[in-house]
Parts: sequence; structure tokens; C-alpha cells
Amino acid sequence: MVWPPVTTGLVLKDGSGATQLTIDSVEVSGSVDGSTWTPMPCGQNARCMGVLPGSPSPGKVFVKLRINGKDYTTDGMAPNADPAKPNAFATFVVTGGS
Repeated sequence: MVWPPVTTGLVLKDGSGATQLTIDSVEVSGSVDGSTWTPMPCGQNARCMGVLPGSPSPGKVFVKLRINGKDYTTDGMAPNADPAKPNAFATFVVTGGS
């Protein structure tokens, strides 16, 4: 499967060609603690960048996505604040770097 980058103006259609969703706004935020979020602006090619205060190396970085003012989750369900089953953000492990 090939998926287009999620950018403002993208129109998602179903198999019959009916519009399912028009992307009016895309917001990506990052965090190193899961509670303080920093905006990560996205360019026209859907690449988002940001400088996260206190970025760990090594450690974890959390990223969440909001489209048209709605939070999107890892499983399509409502965001779950339970730290044992977080679905409100994706978790990335930073292993090192310079």
C-alpha cells in the first residue's frame, strides 16, 4: 500500500471515490515527559521538526498528532491517560547520537 503524506489540503476518499476527510489542519507535538508538549511545525513535504527541551540521549521521545482539531491515537480509540496502556502518542526510543 502507498499512503500520501498527511498535509493541509489532502482529501482522503474511500474506494468509491466519496470524500471521507479533508485535512484542514495538521499539528504535531513532541515531549520528553509525556505532559509538556512542544509544537513541531510541518513543512509542505509533511516532515515535522522541533527542538524538545531536555531531549534525552538515550531516552524516550513522545509524539502526538492532531488533525482538524481532533487528537489521533495509536489505536483509533479515545486517548487513554493510563501509563500502562498509553495510546494518545507514539513513543520513540533515542539510542544515542551527536
